[in-house]
Amino acid sequence: AERFTRQTEAQRAYVGKVALVALMDRGQPQVQAHEAPAVLHVPMLDASRFALLHAKVALLGYRHEQMPHRWCLRLLVCTGNWTRETVERSLDAMWAVEISSEDLASRDKEKVQARADVAAAWDFFQWLLPSFDLNALTSTPQSLTSLSRRQFDEWAQAVVAPRKKPRFFDTRKQSLLRQLPELVRRHASDSDRNTLVLGSGFYEGGNRARAPTVLVN
Repeated sequence: AERFTRQTEAQRAYVGKVALVALMDRGQPQVQAHEAPAVLHVPMLDASRFALLHAKVALLGYRHEQMPHRWCLRLLVCTGNWTRETVERSLDAMWAVEISSEDLASRDKEKVQARADVAAAWDFFQWLLPSFDLNALTSTPQSLTSLSRRQFDEWAQAVVAPRKKPRFFDTRKQSLLRQLPELVRRHASDSDRNTLVLGSGFYEGGNRARAPTVLVN
């Protein structure tokens, strides 16, 4: 929260604005407001849509300091959960893609792909959000929190999905393994490869003196 807002814990507590919303599995202990100022851990209402929710995806919005009409959305996908242990103790990979207000009409190949990725992620969050109690974000319409929420929604809705297959995907309808072969061919071609990189924060078991079997195999 400090890195995202560039404010100390005391400053965030004084302002009282929610800057980050955490959507986590019901089994996670509730993070109280005084424990992490500016972070709202919203309670889950309905867990029937999924068996388990791992917090590995973030969609962040940034507004230009001098020109408020300019903004940027950053999509992050991490192989580890959003925990302190992930940051300090485990080995994880992070994928990031950005789209700015100036990129919405661009025909540049990379910008079009970024629009597809961010639009796909926003579609996923739109499906996920009704499972959580978000009343705290809108209970006071003119608060800084409510205004920021509406602004973020406007930015995300402005990113119209182009006719391009996104690299971001989820497992709402199909498993990871069913989708992966086609996505690899589409985005990386059918060329032969001699390297496969898999990201994971934890490799449990085995002899610590040797490489984990999951890597060897």
